[in-house]
Amino acid sequence: MHNPRLGAALIAAKAKVPVVPISIWGTGEILGKGKVFPKPAPITVRIGKPLAPPESTDKEILQKHTEEYAQIINQLYDLGR
Repeated sequence: MHNPRLGAALIAAKAKVPVVPISIWGTGEILGKGKVFPKPAPITVRIGKPLAPPESTDKEILQKHTEEYAQIINQLYDLGR
C-alpha cells in the first residue's frame, strides 16, 4: 500500500471502533486489460487482527496510526497467495 490516506483512521477515531486490515490478491485477473466482462479467477483474502482506533482526531496521531495500518496491510500482502 503506497501513499495511504487518513480516512480509515479518522473514521475509526470518530466512531471509536477498531480497524480490520485486509489484503486481497488476484483481483486484477477478474477484469483483464481491455475486457468488458469479468471472468472467474482465484483470489486470496487475508484478514488481520482488529487494531485499536486512534485515541483522537489529531492529524499527527491519525498519520501514525495510518502508517501502522499500512505496514500491517503490506505484511499481509507480502504473504502472497
